[in-house]
Amino acid sequence: MPALVIWMDSHHAKVMKITEKGVQTHPVKSHGHKHPDQPDGKHGTHQAEGKFFHELAESLKGEDQATQAWLITGPGLAGEHFKAHLQEHHQALAKHVVGVTKSDHPTDNEIIQAAQKFFAKFEQFGNP
Repeated sequence: MPALVIWMDSHHAKVMKITEKGVQTHPVKSHGHKHPDQPDGKHGTHQAEGKFFHELAESLKGEDQATQAWLITGPGLAGEHFKAHLQEHHQALAKHVVGVTKSDHPTDNEIIQAAQKFFAKFEQFGNP
C-alpha cells in the first residue's frame, strides 16, 4: 500500500511518498514570514503558521487519490496543529491521517525507516 509521511515543523515540511518502487520526496517551505504581534491582539506567528499549513495542504491535494494512509511527524506540536488544521479546513485530506508522532530532525533515511515501522504495525493490526 502506498503511504505518505510528512515530516514537518512550523516552517518546513518534507513530503515522502513510500511505494514498492521507492520513495519520492518533495520539500515544502513556508512562503510567509513571522510578523510581530498585531495591534488587534492576533499573534503574527499563528497567522504565518496557518498560511504555511494551507500551502502544505494544497501541495497534498492529489495525494489523497494515490495514498490512503498518512503519517505526520516532527518536533514540537506542529504535527498536531497541522492535523487540526486539516480537520477544520481540509476534511477530505484529514481522513487520511492515521498517526501523528514526534521526532526531532532526523535524516531522510531515519524518517523513512520510522514510517515503514509505523505502517508495518498499522497494517498488522488490521487497518486498510
